[in-house]
Amino acid sequence: CSDTRDEPYGIIKASGETICKDSAGVKMKNHERLAYLSRRALAAGSGAFGRSIGKTCFKEPAASALPLTGQNMTRCIFAALFVLVCGCQQTPVDKPRDGSKPVAEVEQTEELEFKKTVSLFDGKSLDNWELTEFGGEGDVRVEEGCVVMDSGDPITAINLPESFDLPTMNYEIEYEAMKVEGTDFFGTVTFPVGDSFCSMVIGGWAGTVVGLSSIDGVDASENETRSVRKFERNQWYRLRVRVTPEAIQGWIDDEQVINQSIAGKEVSIRSEMIPCQPLGIANFYTIAKLRNIQLRWLDVTPLQ
Repeated sequence: CSDTRDEPYGIIKASGETICKDSAGVKMKNHERLAYLSRRALAAGSGAFGRSIGKTCFKEPAASALPLTGQNMTRCIFAALFVLVCGCQQTPVDKPRDGSKPVAEVEQTEELEFKKTVSLFDGKSLDNWELTEFGGEGDVRVEEGCVVMDSGDPITAINLPESFDLPTMNYEIEYEAMKVEGTDFFGTVTFPVGDSFCSMVIGGWAGTVVGLSSIDGVDASENETRSVRKFERNQWYRLRVRVTPEAIQGWIDDEQVINQSIAGKEVSIRSEMIPCQPLGIANFYTIAKLRNIQLRWLDVTPLQ
C-alpha cells in the first residue's frame, strides 16, 4: 500500500521483503529509501521540531520522485540523527532539595495502627442504619447474615444517621459487597472528608468504572482516580477506603486502586448522592449484598 500523505514515496511488502517504491511504482535506490525511512522516523518519534526538519529536508512535490543527492542529503541524515537522539531524551522531574515528597506523591503504606474499631452491622439487624430516601428506592432487608438491597429506580442505599459519632478524618471503613444482578454500581460508599464528602464508586458507568466522585468538580468517570475492571456477579469483594489529611486511598481486596492526594483539591459528591450523607452505601439499578461493615479510627499519635 503506497503512502500518499504529501510524500512521493511508499513502502509495500512483497514475498516477505520490504521494498520501497516511489509514487510512480519505480523501485527506489538506496539513498532514496534511506531518505524515506528517515523522514518516517522523524515524523513518528521527534515531535513538532522533527516534523519541521522533515518537511524542510524531505518535502518534494507529490508528482515528483526525484532522488535526494549531495549536500541536501547530508543535511537530512544529520538532522534525522540529531532529532532521534535528542528527541528521545526525557526531562527529569524536579524533586524538592530538602528530601520531602512532591505534593502529588502520597505514601502508600498500609500498615497503620487503629485506636478504635466499631462493627456497623451485626448480621442480624439494621439497628445502626436508615433506609435512604431517594424516592424510588428498593427494599432493604437482612438475610443469612447479609444486608440485601433490591434494585431501586434508580438508587437504593442505607445510611448512618446524623447523630452517629462519625469521624471526618483519620479513619477507614471496610466492608464486603456483592453484585447479584444489574449492570451499574454497587457497594458505592459516600463518606466524610473533613467538612465535605466524597464517594468511592464501585462499578459505575455501565458496571466497570472505579474512582472518586468528585475531585475538583470532576467525577470518577473523568478524573485521575478512574480505573476500569470487570466485576463478577455473585462474588464477594472486600472494599476499603481510608481518609487522612493528605489523601483518600481505596482498596479492592488486597489491591490498592486509589491513592489521591487531596492537598489543594476540592472534594465533593454528585448531587444525587447527597441523601447518603454522612455515611452511606448505595447501588444503582442493581441488586447487591453487604456484610462485615467496620469503621476504624486511625491512631495518629506521634512516635516517641
